[in-house]
Amino acid sequence: MKAAPDRRGSVHGRTRRAALLAACAAGCALLVCGVSTWLSAHDVLHAVRIDRWSAAQTIVDAPEIATPADSLAVRTDALAIAIEAPAPGAQRKAVRDRITDLAAELDGDAFDRMLFDTRARAIAAQLDEAEMRAALEVAGDRSAGLRMIVCAAEIVRLCNERSPTAASSLAPATRELLRRAFDGCAEDPRLAFAGVRALAALGDDEDRKSLVEALASRTDARKRDLAGLGLCAAAATDTVSALTSFVARANDTRCSELALIALADIWRSARAESLPTDERETCARCIASCLATRDAPLVLRERAITALAAIGGTSAREGLLATFTDAGADRVLVRSAAGALAALDDPVAAESLAKLLSDPLLDDEQRVLATGAIARSSVRSAELGDARPGH
Repeated sequence: MKAAPDRRGSVHGRTRRAALLAACAAGCALLVCGVSTWLSAHDVLHAVRIDRWSAAQTIVDAPEIATPADSLAVRTDALAIAIEAPAPGAQRKAVRDRITDLAAELDGDAFDRMLFDTRARAIAAQLDEAEMRAALEVAGDRSAGLRMIVCAAEIVRLCNERSPTAASSLAPATRELLRRAFDGCAEDPRLAFAGVRALAALGDDEDRKSLVEALASRTDARKRDLAGLGLCAAAATDTVSALTSFVARANDTRCSELALIALADIWRSARAESLPTDERETCARCIASCLATRDAPLVLRERAITALAAIGGTSAREGLLATFTDAGADRVLVRSAAGALAALDDPVAAESLAKLLSDPLLDDEQRVLATGAIARSSVRSAELGDARPGH
């Protein structure tokens, strides 16, 4: 006979299962609630981000994204620029190398002054402001050697002609070396030639005074000629006055000739703008007086015509016209005066020549010269007019 089942055990089993099921149901409910809460918060945050991004888009457009090819091109251009633009140290080295090459010409077997000047001007013309400062550094570097310093000083002078702000003076030590090179011109004339204009242009008043004294001296012809060369670059009032006095005295033909050459170069250059206006007329009157002196050497009168053409102004024009119409003047001077009048770019000079065409005392050659001078003056005036702003 089978035993009867234990109902109490069965009831307890069912109670435990019911409790477990209730606990599982409660856990699932809590899990669902948590997930729902997290999803709701995430949706709100995402919506806020979208709204803010959309608002920003209404104000500023999003930048275009460069394609890989465009990005590569930009990087390539940047690399090329970085390679082509030398660092300051590289600039200084490049300038020093050019000056080294120029200084080497002073030691060559065949030294050509004109070729040296041409190469020096070519170097100076290519330098930018940073490179000009680098050249000035070389000129002040005692360790660079005398030849390097002298050539660097000449480069600085040429840069100053093009850009007066490049350098207005040299260091005292550099000027001392230039004076030493000039004083030793007998031992090393090439070195003296290379630095004498920088000494006159960028030196002080005492430097220019020493050159003026050398020009007046008759003891050393080589030193005198070098002094005249240097003074061609000296646009200073005291220097111009001293040179003018040499022309006025005319007791030393070579000294007066060198003074006239220097004055022509000074007044022809842009440096003349720094000189007083009355100094121009004073100088022109003195030179015109030299031109009118019949017993003056022909070479001085020819130099005087060249100088008057460079100076310009009333006194220069009147002196040239007087020589052109002088029946007793040498024909070389008459032709030179006609050319100088054409170069003046002076409307009054052209009008005066036009009036002379009706003068019966004018010979056939003078009439031809006057006609040619008028035509050249008109062409020159038109060229200058086209070059002025607004033409």
